[in-house]
Amino acid sequence: NDSIVPLGSLVENINVGSAIGKFCRKAEIISNSPDNRLLFLEKDWHVTNNARDVLSSIFRSLNALSQRGVPIIRLMDPLPEVRRKASIKWNCPALGIPWICTLAHQQRWANFPSVIDCNWYLRYLEPFALMDD
Repeated sequence: NDSIVPLGSLVENINVGSAIGKFCRKAEIISNSPDNRLLFLEKDWHVTNNARDVLSSIFRSLNALSQRGVPIIRLMDPLPEVRRKASIKWNCPALGIPWICTLAHQQRWANFPSVIDCNWYLRYLEPFALMDD
């Protein structure tokens, strides 16, 4: 059962690492499942009703990437250091939507719009994110 449940506030999002961990744990409770993805957006992102069809196709594509083992998907252009090095990136289209993939350690920890696999985040990234907050 795929559903979108809005969580968070401007205050909660100040400490990004702890906010993502908190939201992932809330998602586990709400869905009664550990298999959740978190759409993390900055405060100035707005999703309108007109975008529902586009968002649905993007979410299906994101789901396909996650099922292939891609744990974190940035909803932005790659970082400049990733764009410059062809050896650390590759095209990874999913369901007709083009994406550029790279290894997770090539990502800078920042408040960027992304979709995060909660299992992966809580197990591998949360301890490091909390140290940086």
